[in-house]
Amino acid sequence: MHYKIICSVAILAGCLSACVPAQNHEKLKSDLTRVQNRVTTLEQRSTSLAQNSSAKEMLQRQADQRAELDSLRIDMQSINGRLLDQEKVQQQLHQEHRLRENELEIRLAELESRLDQLKREPTNRELPAAGVAVSAPISSTADKVKSSVETTAAETSMQTQLPVRGGSDSADAEALYREALQLVQDEMNFSTAREKFITFVEKYPEHELAVNAMYWIGETLYGNKKYENAILQFQDVIQMFPQHSKIPAALLKQGLAFYELGDTRNAKIILQKVQDKYPTSPEAQKAQQRIEQW
Repeated sequence: MHYKIICSVAILAGCLSACVPAQNHEKLKSDLTRVQNRVTTLEQRSTSLAQNSSAKEMLQRQADQRAELDSLRIDMQSINGRLLDQEKVQQQLHQEHRLRENELEIRLAELESRLDQLKREPTNRELPAAGVAVSAPISSTADKVKSSVETTAAETSMQTQLPVRGGSDSADAEALYREALQLVQDEMNFSTAREKFITFVEKYPEHELAVNAMYWIGETLYGNKKYENAILQFQDVIQMFPQHSKIPAALLKQGLAFYELGDTRNAKIILQKVQDKYPTSPEAQKAQQRIEQW
């Protein structure tokens, strides 16, 4: 724009110099110089304004950056504060977890002591129908079952640990087992069912259902509200066959038996053990429901 002004002034001066007399030439030159000075002044002022504008923009940008940095510092302080809070919470949870573990260890020790005490105390595992004590027979046949389950691989290559299905003994055993199970599930005749399960374990200690029969002996004792005897019977199954599929159910029913005896503390410990060791089992869900109810 300034250069256009200069060119216009020069053209005008040339025209005037061609059109006016020579005496006016000096005056025109003076006027041209004056206009040129004004243009120069305007250019300098414009440059100064441009420089000042750039400085203002830079100052504005710097101010914006400072404000952004301050905001970032505040955010960082907030994040650091939250991290510290989380670390404190984690430390507190860790301490609470350790305390809970210690408490559970103490309770488990108390529970084991209680079970030992129950074993030492004289129990009355009797069959109401026959009036015969069955604690010794159950224990002895359980030992037979355990010794059969623990047969070495070399021994199993020479003899069959469990009877082959289809034989007369196996058919008779399964018929006796189904009959006893039906008495429990359909008729709730726990006493008669217990007689048949005990007979099964005594007669077929090497059968694959012998451990199940031992478990159902505990169920029939529980059904007859002989809770201490049921606890001991389930404990025999748990201790002698820790890898058997009936262990979660035995633990669950053992915990329920403790609850029926008024020992809610040990009952919860056992049900929590079911959840911890067998989290995907149906018994774990039942244990969770019972704990929430208690």
